[in-house]
Amino acid sequence: PGIEIGTLRVDGGLSRCRTLMQLQADMLGRPVEVVTNTEATAHGIACFAARSIGYWTTDDEVARRVHVQQKFGPQRDDDWRKQRTSRLAEAQQLARGWGNQ
Repeated sequence: PGIEIGTLRVDGGLSRCRTLMQLQADMLGRPVEVVTNTEATAHGIACFAARSIGYWTTDDEVARRVHVQQKFGPQRDDDWRKQRTSRLAEAQQLARGWGNQ
């Protein structure tokens, strides 16, 4: 009972870092799309308000206003992803115990 995410759309300052966006696509095994609007979060809130008052009646009316600037597809396989995820979990465990030494 989880939610399947097909594509991750991102905005903000860090979305300009190509290396980070490619790493996200590789780690998630999903496409990452950088939108043209760097303030997409504020824009999304305005769209939500427009939908809630009936200014726009469908999600398609909102989706048409989102423009993708750049796409990053996963370039790594599942074995690479599982190995990195496992190492990340190990690092998190070590970090949790850091203050207890």
